[in-house]
Amino acid sequence: MFQFPDTTVLCNFAAVDEMALLREYVGDRGRWVQSIEAELKKSAGIHRALEAIWRDNWFGDAVVLNRGDEPERVDRFRRLNMGGIRDRPTQHLGESETFIALTNRDDLRGSVFLSDDHDAFRVFSRLGVRVADTFDVLAGLVGRHSISSRDGVELAIRMDAAGRCLRRVPTRQGDLET
Repeated sequence: MFQFPDTTVLCNFAAVDEMALLREYVGDRGRWVQSIEAELKKSAGIHRALEAIWRDNWFGDAVVLNRGDEPERVDRFRRLNMGGIRDRPTQHLGESETFIALTNRDDLRGSVFLSDDHDAFRVFSRLGVRVADTFDVLAGLVGRHSISSRDGVELAIRMDAAGRCLRRVPTRQGDLET
């Protein structure tokens, strides 16, 4: 099972300079699609900590959706499920490429999409794709004893203070204990 991020979770950890914790969570299971990589390169100008992703080759070569009718499926999913419009072809492209990759490629089925995007989380969950948000990542790190639940709550508060949008924010230490 692979971990496929979108930019939200990656930028949340970059904003508080805690990429090492996210790397620990993802481990060797990280993969990404081409449009997420391109989108993240733009964000690296804002969050320098993201450079570790390329330096340490976290996600390997991007998955390119160019087999058969994959490009058409991506665009159809983008427009019909994610609210993308024809005049803005990159709008929701990363989420859409990830969905098609995870649901149509046998070697990627069962992988998890890491996202704090409310709409993407809802759509992916409704359509049977496993999704985890920053809250889940923090809870996983607490469960592995990589951080304390107090540290997890403090990280979420720091992310929020840095202007990041978390789908769920723990409010007490027990929230991250599973």
